[in-house]
Amino acid sequence: MNTTIKTSAILLSAILLGASVATAQTQPEVQKLPFKFSQISGEQLPAWLAVHESPRADYEPASGTSSEAPTAPGTGDVTPFGETTFGWEPYKNGIAIAAHDRNEGKRVRGVVVAIDTKGKDKVQVKYTSVLIKETAHNNAMALQYRVGTTGDFTTLPNTAFNNATTAEGGVKYNTKQTYTVNLPAEACNQPLVQLRWVYYMTCKGEKGARERIGLFDVEIK
Repeated sequence: MNTTIKTSAILLSAILLGASVATAQTQPEVQKLPFKFSQISGEQLPAWLAVHESPRADYEPASGTSSEAPTAPGTGDVTPFGETTFGWEPYKNGIAIAAHDRNEGKRVRGVVVAIDTKGKDKVQVKYTSVLIKETAHNNAMALQYRVGTTGDFTTLPNTAFNNATTAEGGVKYNTKQTYTVNLPAEACNQPLVQLRWVYYMTCKGEKGARERIGLFDVEIK
């Protein structure tokens, strides 16, 4: 192998390695339908579930306020809740997610599952969004999908769960909403469709604690 070929091979390897690092995240195992979950346990996610994060720029509006959910894909995995960090945790009938402190570099983006919709002309998703802890800084959660494991997600209409109050602290477990959503035709009859419940800010630049939102009683058929 001559020097030119060696150099090209090294550069290609570096590019591929860099791409791998930049997009390193767990992809959940594809599940046959019907599929449902209502409980997880421990600090290890099951193979069929992932929680992804992204930079702050993708997590909050560019300016002011916005109810529009970000659609860019995640860039890494989220760790469980800890003493100094926020992330995900098992909670009652599902999973709870919250943001990192805004001064840190990354943000929780969403809970992801993957399904096989081959042979299905209609796919229905039912779930409940629950406000577990309320703060003065409003956050929201919406359901999105994409076909395959790359590219942006598409937000499904009328799925944004947004607690638009300003009360401080406390548990508001009774603030919840159940959604029943049909996936669009392009997401049917596919070997792999990812669903993401994306958690995001609806205001720019506020400091302080973030709301904790739960995803409960997911059923896909």
